[in-house]
Amino acid sequence: MVKFVVDLERKIVSAGGGLHSDEEKLLLDDGSQQEHLWGGNYYLNDTSDKRFEYTSMINIRPNQGNKSQEIQAPEIRAQVRELAAFYFESSK
Repeated sequence: MVKFVVDLERKIVSAGGGLHSDEEKLLLDDGSQQEHLWGGNYYLNDTSDKRFEYTSMINIRPNQGNKSQEIQAPEIRAQVRELAAFYFESSK
């Protein structure tokens, strides 16, 4: 399993850190804005739809309508999946 954080505005991904917060910090230090960052997990050996998991402590954002670790908005989940799939699956 690989932890990742995407910046939906800049269309970039940080992956492989020990914690989502490690990747989040890298992106913030590089100029990303918090409201565009979302965390998840990718299971390398899983080919089912469950290979993407949309949970991370950094996703808890009541001010953006996300009150849990899991990304609740279907449109944000779709954007996270599309960007993560581009990076994780385009080289297969």
